[in-house]
Amino acid sequence: MSQRGPAFTPLGAIAVLSISFATFLVAFTVAVGVGAPPLVAVVLGQLVLLAAPLIACTRTRRPLAAIGLARPRGRLLVAAVLIGASMWFINLRLSSLLPLPKGQVLELEKAVEGPQLAAALVVIALVPAVCEELLFRGLVLRGLASHYIPIGAITMTAALFSLYHLSVVQLLPTFTLGLALGVLALRGESVIPAMLAHLLNNAAAILVARRELPGAGWIDQHTGATLAIAAATTTAGVVLAARSPKPRTAA
Repeated sequence: MSQRGPAFTPLGAIAVLSISFATFLVAFTVAVGVGAPPLVAVVLGQLVLLAAPLIACTRTRRPLAAIGLARPRGRLLVAAVLIGASMWFINLRLSSLLPLPKGQVLELEKAVEGPQLAAALVVIALVPAVCEELLFRGLVLRGLASHYIPIGAITMTAALFSLYHLSVVQLLPTFTLGLALGVLALRGESVIPAMLAHLLNNAAAILVARRELPGAGWIDQHTGATLAIAAATTTAGVVLAARSPKPRTAA
């Protein structure tokens, strides 16, 4: 048995995912209905995502490590920093090549640039990094990986993660990011590196979009060089994670 705790079955993980998504919709709808600002409604909905996995662990007497809440190894944290600090630009360039709905693009830009910086970082970077990763890379990925080959489990989880966002604009970026986050979480048997990479990815995108990050002007003027650097950095992070030795297991 792994020291990281017994995973849920694929069916059990998908069932908990479905319950989490339903409670998210209910919480968001109720919050909006009582007049809560959209950002507050989003945060409440995201936090509610945590309820079903945590309750499921309690009811089945599984440790929190069963949903990936285990101490990460330093090597995976380094890989997470490399991926999180660079992959956002790759996805930005990929998205720019697609014929995306202008209305959704404008809505996303408004969500990133409209609120105060601290609020944007909390709502778009911190809260999703914790809540979504615990649900997708902590619960679902571990559950699928208990019955399917790693690449299959990672791909299926990334697809579910992408569909969860219900946005054509975010469809490709969330899928490719989900693949990298899956390697981090599955190889290290901890969801914390994926949380860190997710946080850095979203935060970097916000800071650059709002011209809050030093060097944002240089990035605009040297997109080719920036893309090459980002690709090399992301690749280094994925390779570092993929080649990381598996944690020791106990009988």
